[in-house]
Parts: sequence; structure tokens; C-alpha cells
Amino acid sequence: MHTKGHPRNSLFGMNWNPANVTLVIMLTLLFLIFLFLFLSLTAQPAMGQTFSALYNFGGNSPMGLSIDAAGNLYGAAGDTVFKLSHAGTGWALSTLYIFQGGEDGTYPADVIFGPDGSLYGTTEYGGGNGCYGSGCGTVFKLRPAPTICRAISCP
Repeated sequence: MHTKGHPRNSLFGMNWNPANVTLVIMLTLLFLIFLFLFLSLTAQPAMGQTFSALYNFGGNSPMGLSIDAAGNLYGAAGDTVFKLSHAGTGWALSTLYIFQGGEDGTYPADVIFGPDGSLYGTTEYGGGNGCYGSGCGTVFKLRPAPTICRAISCP
């Protein structure tokens, strides 16, 4: 029997002396190691990423892309704003606009869709007032065709 005011050194009938505590810690660690090994060996391997080039632009460097609800891709490369559409098992390139380097600017960057369905973007150079060689640039808007075109080769 224990004396009044002193707690018993046992829990569930086990004496918790240092040897028992060490044994419990070792058994817990052993259990966790086996659990980790079991989960590691039975886990399914993760699928790796796959890469495929959709279109090769040759010497022009394409900029960032935007995508529409139909899965068409829009971007800029060189002095051109383009659209890539699914064509069979590949992609077809359509030119939406070619910049002339004057008032309209040159070297367009990323294009994004606005709330009105138009494409918006910027050019690195141009915009008139002698800005071609010294930077400046433009902000542009390309509106979609007034009629719905159902062919990939629409102008």
C-alpha cells in the first residue's frame, strides 16, 4: 500500500520505472519503423510527367499563352499574334495579326482575354512619335470576327 499524498508509480497495473519506460519507447519506435516500411513498400509509384511539343515556331520565340473555352491557344511570336487550334492529331497555326512596327508597335508580348472576348496585349517597341528604336510600345486590343467561323482556317 502506498502512503497518503504520494501518487502511485503505476498505470494500468504496470510499474513505470526507467527500464519499463525505455522498453515502451523502443517498442513504439519499432512499430513506427515497421509502419513506415509497410506504407513505403505498398505505395503505388507516382506517374511521371510527359512532355510533347505542340508546335515548333522555328526562329521566333513564342510568348505566354491564353486558352479559350474551346481549348484553342493564343499567343505572340515575333511580330505575330497567333491562334493554335486542334487539327486531327496535331495543331494548326492561324495568324490573327501581324504588327507593322509603326503606330501599331512591334514585338508583342503575352495576350490575355478581356471580359468582352477580345485579346489584349502589349508590344515592346513602336507606337509612333519616334519610339521604335527607343522602346515606348503599345497596348493593343484584337476583337474577334463579327461572324462565327466554324473552320480552322478562318482569316
